Parts: sequence; C-alpha cells; structure tokens
Amino acid sequence: MRKRLRNCLIAAGLAVAVVIPAAAPAEAAPRNATVRALAFDWTTLAIEVAKQLLAGSGSDDSALRAAVQQIINAVDAAKNDIIAHTDLIAAADVQACARQHTIEFTDIENMSNAVRQLWAQQATACETLATAYVNTLTTSQAVDNIGYVLPSLFAIVIAARGRAGLTNGINLVIQDQIRSPSLSRKKVTNSMRISPARISRKILPPLSTVPATAD
Repeated sequence: MRKRLRNCLIAAGLAVAVVIPAAAPAEAAPRNATVRALAFDWTTLAIEVAKQLLAGSGSDDSALRAAVQQIINAVDAAKNDIIAHTDLIAAADVQACARQHTIEFTDIENMSNAVRQLWAQQATACETLATAYVNTLTTSQAVDNIGYVLPSLFAIVIAARGRAGLTNGINLVIQDQIRSPSLSRKKVTNSMRISPARISRKILPPLSTVPATAD
C-alpha cells in the first residue's frame, strides 16, 4: 500500500522527499464570515494527510490528527460556499451525498471509530459517484459546478479514511483527484520539485485525458 501511495504522491508532484511551500493555515472563520472554497489549497491539505500515512502514522497519531484538523478547519470555514456550489449540481444523488458529507465532516472527531469507518466508506462512495458523473457531462458550466466541489470532497475522503484507519484505497482516491477537472496538468507541473521524467506514466494519465480547466 505504501508503495502505491508513494507513486501517487510522486505523480502529483508532492512526494515526501519534495519540499513543498507551506499552505496558509486553515483557521476557523467567524460565524458570519463567507469564505470561498478557492481560498484553500485542498490538494496540499489532502496530500499532507497522505504523507503522514506514508510515514507510518496510525489513525490516532498526533501528526495525522493535526493534518486532518487542518482540513476540518478549511471545510468549516468554506462550508457555506461549498454547499452553495453543490446545490448547482444537476445530478440529485451527487448533490445530496456531497452536501451531506460537507455538512457532517466537521463532526468526524465526535464519531466512534466504528461509525467513522462506515462514514468514510460512504464518503468514498460519494467521491466515486461524483468522479463518474464528471465523465457524463457535456457542458463547461456543468463541469465547473462539480469541479468547484470536488477538491474539498477529495480532501474530506482522504482525511476520513486516514482517520478511520482505512488506508487501503487512498492511492486510488489520489488518482481520481489527479484526473479530475479540479486539478489541471499545469497546476501539477507548477507545484513540482521533481523531474517530470521520474513521474510514472502508469499513474499520471496522458495529457489528452485530463479535462481542461481555466488557469
């Protein structure tokens, strides 16, 4: 599992050996504040959790919990904005599950681990449903609507699975994240501190298969 996870981190240009510019801390926002989801680097937040798992952290380790807490803070701050864009998604099942997991995620530390595992599995099902839904879209506006929501949803799933101890499959979630319209090839390349020649072609899809996004 660690080898597969490391390969995915390399594919995202965020391997453990790489020096990554630190993202701004995800501080809790005032209750009456409106924080845009785009204010947060969801990819870096999610990869930070994956890096802790790769380093051998258990689900209760303080370093992993701190990385998960950063995502909790970000989701809590941007929740209203995420939900507003979730409501624009045409598919009712995708809209419902994305909305549910955005609302419930900030209580993940209040769940027993048994409940957390079930919740993480449901969140993963939502992510795979949303990823499959993207492939059915034919208009740029529809892609933009789901693309706005996917970054935080990927972060939620990775954080939930890591916190629940369900580490198998996180590498596949990262692969979905790489291929999603929320993460363009240009953004991946710009974040690298590693030679592109070292990136596994088996992990990173051909450029033609990555949906174009506005940069």
